Amino acid sequence: MNIEQGLNPILETLGLLYTMHHREKLKQEMISEICDLGIDGESFYNEHCAIIENYISAFAEKYVPHTGEEFLLINSDKDFFLFLLFCLIEHPQWIEQLPATDEEIIKRLMLILQRSADLPESQSTLLGDNISFIERLGSSDSSKWKFLSVLTKPRHWLATLIEIYKSNLPAYQFAFDHHKKLITSLIKMLPTNLNDQFKQVVLEISPESFIKVTPTLIFPLIEIVGEDLCIYGLLNNPLFLYGQESEKNKEILFQQLKAISDRSRMEILRLLRDTPKYNLEIAEHLQLSTATASHHMNILLSIGFVSIKKTEGKVFYHLDQDAINKFFRHLQNQLLYK
Repeated sequence: MNIEQGLNPILETLGLLYTMHHREKLKQEMISEICDLGIDGESFYNEHCAIIENYISAFAEKYVPHTGEEFLLINSDKDFFLFLLFCLIEHPQWIEQLPATDEEIIKRLMLILQRSADLPESQSTLLGDNISFIERLGSSDSSKWKFLSVLTKPRHWLATLIEIYKSNLPAYQFAFDHHKKLITSLIKMLPTNLNDQFKQVVLEISPESFIKVTPTLIFPLIEIVGEDLCIYGLLNNPLFLYGQESEKNKEILFQQLKAISDRSRMEILRLLRDTPKYNLEIAEHLQLSTATASHHMNILLSIGFVSIKKTEGKVFYHLDQDAINKFFRHLQNQLLYK
């Protein structure tokens, strides 16, 4: 793996914009996700996330508003935002020049949507087929409408997004400069502190050693693994260490019990008893959005109850029976034996 020694300006600038507009909601979601792991999310946030709050506040000092933000960022959910984000992260050359034809842009945008939904890349990219394709996505109706709007006028909306990015790039640079020392130290620690589960997933998805890992501060606990690009939050390791401060087996057991107390996650484990599934299958079976299904799968991966394997271009989730048997042994030891 090749760990980049700096932040990605596109990821951080757009992430700061989105987070600034949804600040309290995203904070509470982060705390809730930490609690789902059996860790005191409020305490962890208060002790470790002051840098995030200060980072956003510094950015806000130099923030430049744009009329296009209401459609693209302010009134958007995570599915749509991540789609926009990967449009520019995967195609940074578009910032200076968009492709010559709308057809080429639409083709690239459809590939991003197809990968996010675990659909094969052979799907039609003709605009006339987009409605039926979008309907298959597990996103909200609002996001589906926005996907179609962007696919209908791709050049207009991408140009707007690029304008927003360019006008706020100095605000990101200002925020980064104010926290450069701490950010640099966190990045330097990454080669020895990458989560073992994350490294295992990376090697499964892309065994080649040259895959790029991009660190991020604005999404401090994110773990995204793709064939060409991985994104890793800079507070993942502090969270892991924080969760290990109590007795190890008790803490792990509590995290596992907490994770499977959610009805959807229990149903996912039951679903995987029969056969491995990919994310879209799980989302459709349980009538969840793909983002929600991914959230549940990340938690099940983090507690070791599922593993992944890439087959025919798709990432399949497998039930880890050995890990579940070990969980029952630990539970038995805690409840039945002194």
